[in-house]
Amino acid sequence: MTSEIIIYHDLPFRYVEYEKVRARNLYLNPDCKPICRQTAASDVYKKYLVEKEKLKEVFANHHGRVCFTSDLWLSRATMTGYICLTASFIDASWILHSRILAFLDMNCAHTGEELARVVLECLRDWGLEKKVFSITLDNASNNDSMQRNLNGQLQMIGGSGLVCDGKFFHVRCCAHILNLIVKEGLLLANDLLNDIRESVRYVKASPQRRNAFSACAEREKVKPGAGLSLDIKTRWNSTYDMLVRALRYRKAFESMETFDPHYKTLPSQAEWDVGIKSPSC
Repeated sequence: MTSEIIIYHDLPFRYVEYEKVRARNLYLNPDCKPICRQTAASDVYKKYLVEKEKLKEVFANHHGRVCFTSDLWLSRATMTGYICLTASFIDASWILHSRILAFLDMNCAHTGEELARVVLECLRDWGLEKKVFSITLDNASNNDSMQRNLNGQLQMIGGSGLVCDGKFFHVRCCAHILNLIVKEGLLLANDLLNDIRESVRYVKASPQRRNAFSACAEREKVKPGAGLSLDIKTRWNSTYDMLVRALRYRKAFESMETFDPHYKTLPSQAEWDVGIKSPSC
């Protein structure tokens, strides 16, 4: 039961060592023996193996094809590469299911050949190498190489083949395509966005500057609301939020330039005009 609680609520393994958790368990059952985080981790892994066998059975009895989605990224915190493989399929009752099959660290080179090897190993582990319909990937050159390599290997597996000789095997991620389109469009406001980023960084750099900016906002009678935010360049929705919030505080930025000679990145009138049009597009 404890392992299920940890999994369901996404709790750390040290949950079992919390003082009040152990006190509760002893209150409910005086004979209860406390376990350590290592035991909790072992129990969770055992639960994973049980559930994995159940899912393997589902796939073994599934007579249709399975679609896959693969994502690859690099953690900025640890500089470790990760790959996630998800399977999607429709059961006999026409219900769509999606299951994560693998979440692995990629310490090897992120070449097409290595990616294809890792994905194929996962497919074989789950017994799905003969039931592949398609795989959805980001629009990266190594993914193009990976799908060609994987396509060829799957075609050679006896009794498998791909639908229409793999014509529909490679699906390009629509969300990634949309992201590329938006990033291209944002180049039109590149000067404005760079000035806003530097302005937000400047304000947030110290408590004194934040207080000075708040005073400017109050002096210009800017309505209080969500504060300034700095975007993540790979997430354009965060760039939108940054722009909208900066526009709300435009007069505060202009006031700050008047009182702070060190503030040098106030957007120009023309840049502000571009910003005003952008959120309404």
